Amino acid sequence: MLPSSENGLYGQRPPHKLEYVRHYSIRRAALASRGCPPLLLIHLTLMIILKDANLKVASSDNVAALLQKWIAELDEVDRNKEYFFTVLFDTRNKLKVVDVISVGTVNASLVHPREVYKRAILESAVWLLIAHNHPSGNSEPSNEDLKVTERIVNAGGIIGIELQDHIILGSGQYYSFRENGMM
Repeated sequence: MLPSSENGLYGQRPPHKLEYVRHYSIRRAALASRGCPPLLLIHLTLMIILKDANLKVASSDNVAALLQKWIAELDEVDRNKEYFFTVLFDTRNKLKVVDVISVGTVNASLVHPREVYKRAILESAVWLLIAHNHPSGNSEPSNEDLKVTERIVNAGGIIGIELQDHIILGSGQYYSFRENGMM
């Protein structure tokens, strides 16, 4: 479950309703060419959906707190995986959708600009930020984090959906590329 405590993240009961949803889609894998019958594959996509778009995000700190709370509520096995999020915003700077686009291992997550911008395009997002956690607890960016951020910034420039920040979540802390002058 997502944060829904009486005090919320902002010192009062939040005016929005967050809902954690698991979308299941069933796909047929036609393997007849290999002599196998068609199989049903269940594909799980994790996504956090805002039912009500009245949430304005004042800073990267707000997004980091929301995502850290979500990760903290996972069981111990799932907390030790790397999650990569896209956070989408509309023209009024209101948060539209937070999407988990990749679940990795304890030290890696596969991310491509195509997946980052897919939902942003479908949701008509004006800008976005990306975030991921480091299960090690260290929020300093790795060389791979720097490369991925550069690729996503370049892709956003072509598409016309600006990447505003990349947040790395650690143990009770976060690293913001924007706040540290990296963007």
